[in-house]
Amino acid sequence: MMSPRTRLSDVAKEAGVSITTVARVLSGSGRNIRVSQERAAAIRAIAERLNYQPNINARALAGQSTRILGVLIDSEAPVTVFRALRWIEREANERGYRLMIGEGHNNLENLRDSYQMFCQHGVDGVIIMAHEYGDANADLSAYFRPDARTIFIGRPKLKDASYVLLDREAGIREAVRTLWERGRRRIGLVTDSAGFSSVRQRLNAYRETAAEYELEELIYRIPSSADAVQIRRQAVKLVDDFVLPARLDGLIAHNDSYAIALLSELHLAGLEVPRQLSLVGNDNDDICECLAPTLSSIDESSEIVARQAVRMLLDSIKDAERDYIARQVNVKTKLMVRNSI
Repeated sequence: MMSPRTRLSDVAKEAGVSITTVARVLSGSGRNIRVSQERAAAIRAIAERLNYQPNINARALAGQSTRILGVLIDSEAPVTVFRALRWIEREANERGYRLMIGEGHNNLENLRDSYQMFCQHGVDGVIIMAHEYGDANADLSAYFRPDARTIFIGRPKLKDASYVLLDREAGIREAVRTLWERGRRRIGLVTDSAGFSSVRQRLNAYRETAAEYELEELIYRIPSSADAVQIRRQAVKLVDDFVLPARLDGLIAHNDSYAIALLSELHLAGLEVPRQLSLVGNDNDDICECLAPTLSSIDESSEIVARQAVRMLLDSIKDAERDYIARQVNVKTKLMVRNSI
């Protein structure tokens, strides 16, 4: 049998104080009650010893903070998104919050349902990581509204929204510049064939930097895949249809998975990395340090993005009683230079 749930009255009886006093001490709202710091510490110690767990639903109904943040995420997002989720959880935990996760893929209706579920459970705020689904972006206002308790990661097509923007152009510019400084003059870019803003950012940065250094634009677009067999097949095709015919001496891959597959295929094709061709990945996965040669990669600053999102949300929640003011933070990607260039 499960042991009976500890109630506020149990803690109050053990501490010899009223239920109201216990409730205010444990909720952090007891600044105006007459209780010493020593007594408050004793109440918290008793609550911990008795394994008291607050009723989240009751706190939400009473208009109190639930100390829970909601996060909306695409269930099939790239690994960097889940890496950011890990850092969101750590930052939230350090500040005394827990997470509630809502998932969906290519379906704003599912995300809206999760968002409404968050509201029903009284979460203090929501971080939205999944919101870019092609033409549906134009209808975001029908699903979400900008306010002090909602932060987006990535710029949404929603007027007056608060967001943390990842500047993917910075890393691409740095990669092209570094390759050029190392004598590379035929630098190619492999990118997704989809029309996401992340793809547009990389393309714009590559084209502008190539023009700055008077380089020929060498772009190869592929339908991105997370399947290892498919990635390997595309790597073979990349070498045969792009790298060799274009006589590349530098290549920026769509992500680290493609770069790793290319390392093997380039070797089979007789091209030595980095002596004959410099290779750059994207995502800066831990595996980059375990390859031969170690793989240079563009880091998407997942920790910085995540921590900024949580801090921005909590700061905004504190100011929720004031007139809402949209907030934006820009975080740059950066090139991690290793032996592959």
